[in-house]
Amino acid sequence: MLQPPNCPLNPALDRWTDFTWHIIEALSRPGIALGSLVLVGLGLLLGAARWPRAGRWGLRLGLGWLGVMVLLPLLGGWFLPALTPEDRGSQADAIVVLGRGQLLIGDRAAAAAQLFQAQRAPMIFATGETDAPLVVADLVRQGIDPGRLDGEACSQTTLENAQFTAQLLEPKGIRRIILVTDPPHLLRSGLTFRRAGFEVQYHAVPFPRSFGRYRTQIYRAREVISFMIYGLLGHYF
Repeated sequence: MLQPPNCPLNPALDRWTDFTWHIIEALSRPGIALGSLVLVGLGLLLGAARWPRAGRWGLRLGLGWLGVMVLLPLLGGWFLPALTPEDRGSQADAIVVLGRGQLLIGDRAAAAAQLFQAQRAPMIFATGETDAPLVVADLVRQGIDPGRLDGEACSQTTLENAQFTAQLLEPKGIRRIILVTDPPHLLRSGLTFRRAGFEVQYHAVPFPRSFGRYRTQIYRAREVISFMIYGLLGHYF
């Protein structure tokens, strides 16, 4: 397994990843929603008083942000999964499990183990800086032969997931993969892995109930933004 201290260093990427997570989480907090409602109410009050122009701006800002908070999770929870191809059920050269935080590792490892035991692919490859070793350890506890497991613990983004996985698997002649991640993330990751040279089958693992509605909404909203950014940066084609 590729892991520190052999990972390429990118401090700027570390800061950018942390920044985007903090921004999305902060803007998705209930207090922000309350602030939006306050703006709406303030806009109505000002509009009914002597400052109609200020009232209109307050109303627009409040309604606009409320719309964003509702629309982004909706797009991430319905629109992106609707565009994602379903798992065809055919065989592949490897099952690739993407990291997405420790709360999601158990379900993803279980899904990968089921695919492996169904003989969909002869090996499982875990990718993600902090998650890959945990996924591999979970699979070993489930009785998967360690000789059938590999991974890389360097990548911090979906783009790096694809790039580092390609660096390790392509020399082995592995091109056909079954990609395992959550439904909102699956389309972006699949297109990114295709750009890296893989033939991709898509296998979605839903968020567990224990993940919580609030955290799920954050992930969905962030994924919509990330999907658009990756497209603008040309990571798909």
